Amino acid sequence: MALKESAVTIHTTSGPATVYYSFSICSRDNSAKAKQFITVNVLLSSRKAAEGPIISSDSLPSAPYQLQSFGSSSDDSFASIDFFLRCCHASIHDSSGGPRGLKFILPSQHGYIARSDFLQQRLLDSNLVGELQTFCQPRQYVSALSTEHLAWIGMNQILAHAVGGLFAKQRPDKCATSILADLDMEMDNKLLFPWLLDRPIPRRVIGFFDNRDQASTEHMYRAAKALGIDMIVLKGGPDHWLDSVAYSSLRIETIQLDMTLDEELPLRIVETISSRGIPIDGLVSDLDGFSVPVAKAAAFLGLPCENLKALDICGDKYKQRMISGDPTKQVHRGDDAKAMVNGDLEYPMVVKPSDGVGSEGVSKVLNDAELDQAVGRAFDAQYDYISHPFAINVEEYCDGPELDVNFVLLDGKVLFAEVADDFPKAGDDTDGEATSASFKETAMVYPSGLSEEEINLVKSSLHQNMLDIGLRTGVYHVEARVGNSSKQYRRADDGLLDLMDLPANSSQPKEPNVVLMEVNPRLPGAMCLAAARSTYGIDYTALHLLLSVRDDERAKALSLPFASGPQHWSETVFILGDKGGTFTSEDVYSNLKKDRPELARYVSDSHTYYTKGQVVPPPTADFQPWIAWLLVFSRVSRKDLLEKAKQVHEAAEYTID
Repeated sequence: MALKESAVTIHTTSGPATVYYSFSICSRDNSAKAKQFITVNVLLSSRKAAEGPIISSDSLPSAPYQLQSFGSSSDDSFASIDFFLRCCHASIHDSSGGPRGLKFILPSQHGYIARSDFLQQRLLDSNLVGELQTFCQPRQYVSALSTEHLAWIGMNQILAHAVGGLFAKQRPDKCATSILADLDMEMDNKLLFPWLLDRPIPRRVIGFFDNRDQASTEHMYRAAKALGIDMIVLKGGPDHWLDSVAYSSLRIETIQLDMTLDEELPLRIVETISSRGIPIDGLVSDLDGFSVPVAKAAAFLGLPCENLKALDICGDKYKQRMISGDPTKQVHRGDDAKAMVNGDLEYPMVVKPSDGVGSEGVSKVLNDAELDQAVGRAFDAQYDYISHPFAINVEEYCDGPELDVNFVLLDGKVLFAEVADDFPKAGDDTDGEATSASFKETAMVYPSGLSEEEINLVKSSLHQNMLDIGLRTGVYHVEARVGNSSKQYRRADDGLLDLMDLPANSSQPKEPNVVLMEVNPRLPGAMCLAAARSTYGIDYTALHLLLSVRDDERAKALSLPFASGPQHWSETVFILGDKGGTFTSEDVYSNLKKDRPELARYVSDSHTYYTKGQVVPPPTADFQPWIAWLLVFSRVSRKDLLEKAKQVHEAAEYTID
């Protein structure tokens, strides 16, 4: 389409100002069925173009306007106009003097919005986008402009039909036109998924069994709002952060419930839901211990839920190992652990609670004496999520690479799966530098550095394990190791620890095998959620909600990652506490941003577990507290990522007194 030029006058604090703009419809290939959009490139400048007259003038509002921020407009019907005017205002105050690039996204077909913030989700961490905003509502119907309309389109029509806008970042080495061209290619990569659906999307209501703090669950409510799902909060006490008026748009009601984990909990959930008289379409939790009672309540209410027998197996690591076929022994209090494992298992061994969560109570033992000590300690210790476990697993230790594998299943079929490298922990004692026996995570890298063959083996083997357990539909967090892998963790000459091919003089006599550690029928941790969103464009939280109400069409649509694969390498850097005491500093990322801004720009997300004044528990033989995690990314290479992550880890500061 031919370039169109025009101008708009806006009022600023220093008086009226004219912004000149030219725009064109991008004539890119729309033949792919998954491509549901066209884009309009706009060049903004406070100076009139040197050649050609202004050929048209649009009657945009020119009421007094002052730029405040690039937040959402309070009136969604004027969101696109508001965004355009703010971009115009920014171009007036641009000291570079060159034009600024702006892009509007218009639907190329009619349909219903699958998720209203799809641009924010898919363009997260883009190095081309300065600011962006969507102009649509959850489940909204949008219509495409016809070819005839596109022939005479003006800015009014663009703003009326746009579903979102992007204000491109400036770069000293590229002009605005070139940056917009790069942005076109990035959108072709990241937006090739069905964010528009053919049929109306019904509104659904979900009861969320929420017993955690705001930092742990707010993302769940934000995702629900973007999906057009109403949330009822089942809370454990009288006070909940969602009780505040400031967050009232994220829920329709909060209901107090006795969350004591006993046999009567499912009945209390059913009675509480039924007594309110509010029909619900799904019931969910994101905590391991509550998965079975919540599923029992859902089954009683006739709501979608996972197989109860399968969930019971997921709560017992011994049953999981029996199904996977990996050797293990289960020890109960009073049993002679040495006698039970003698002749059947070989040292080193791993001792862990059968109903444990995360790395709580996990330790590696090298002889009979350590075995007895570890079993006794595991039975007597008090952990965050379990106390006095009913049984202890004793397993042979696999020294192969450890992995975090997240699956999205629908009726037993894999919609999405990704593999991350879970770097050696103190308990692995890879370099002889371990300071404790803790198996607390130290770093996770996405995507995995294993060979493609071993990654495929991991996915297929663990998928079969899950099917054998009886799992069919949901989001699952699985942990495993690869025995006889072609790679091992070693330090390079520059000191970086990473997966490397086995030395040339070593042999690999056996075929690689996958050793299941545990299957968790829940969302992965917050750091894994952040990594999946940033690296692959996948939001497990949204998929968890959609599958809980069997919104299969949207679950399939939102399970499609970027067309070209991961957009970068990323690493979750864990900061572990080395002593107990009172936390006396600001959060770790704020300190990094203040002291090392050149490193902070490579941090996509972060969380500090303690606030000033809180008490940090001391590390023990099998427990080490997390102080914080930071998600670091690199677009250069895996090696560059590891270098940046090491620098971030070394620069991360906090104080405990």
